[in-house]
Amino acid sequence: MRILWAAAASAALALAPVAAFTTPKRADFITEPASYPNPFDSRTGRATLRWRLAEDFPAELSVYTVFGVRVLRRSYAAGAVGGRAGLNEVTWDGTNETGRKLGKGIYLAALRAGGDVLVLKVGVRH
Repeated sequence: MRILWAAAASAALALAPVAAFTTPKRADFITEPASYPNPFDSRTGRATLRWRLAEDFPAELSVYTVFGVRVLRRSYAAGAVGGRAGLNEVTWDGTNETGRKLGKGIYLAALRAGGDVLVLKVGVRH
């Protein structure tokens, strides 16, 4: 069993597991996840989400509220930005799939590729 932890935005959230799943023992497919600046001001900027993939592979980024409601889903083709081997960087402006600005708070960005899932906490402020 592998439990992934996200960086805590506050001490109250420091020990909250955000995902658990079982995988065979192998090298990680997604590594070096990061979100910066964190938190970010959605009125004046964007968050940069970055990760490294072991090889070209289709990838998906989903953003959820802390209640588990998906507000955004983006898919990236193998070999394209987001789904290419090596470092990938994409930006998020704090909007949902229809372009509406979301409220301030903590959101969970789930990165999926090659059978791996990594979850990052992303803070949005106004």
